[in-house]
Amino acid sequence: MKRYELEISFPHQVNNNEEVQTETLAAEGVLNKFKAMNWYQLLILQLQLQTGATTFTVTCTDTSQSIQISLNEYSTAQHLEFKLESDIVLEDIQKNLFGLFSFKSKDYVTFRGLSLQQAQAMLTHFVQAEIDELKQQYRQSLHVADLASPSI
Repeated sequence: MKRYELEISFPHQVNNNEEVQTETLAAEGVLNKFKAMNWYQLLILQLQLQTGATTFTVTCTDTSQSIQISLNEYSTAQHLEFKLESDIVLEDIQKNLFGLFSFKSKDYVTFRGLSLQQAQAMLTHFVQAEIDELKQQYRQSLHVADLASPSI
């Protein structure tokens, strides 16, 4: 059974110089902690203090891969919005410069503007070792972004 190191940082910890909460849990424990977080209350606290951030960082003890989910307090959406950053590497993305050059670039799986349900789904993929699913969803989000940007 895989174990995960969980670090939770709250907005008020910056002001009081408190340490982040650190635990080692199984996959189910990590998911339960995420579900138990009172995200709306943390959003209000983050806006009131105007310093610090709420971050939920999960690191696999076997592979040392990690993801960090943070709450976006400046979202214009009517729902909670999250950002997911990771050290999961994608090395197979081809870049083409004027049709002359193609090369492989190194990119990291990141998502912005996730809803609570989407962030929870991404966390579930990570703790169930479905890294390829995260990479595939990231590629799809890049493709959607490419389609949405105007061509010159």
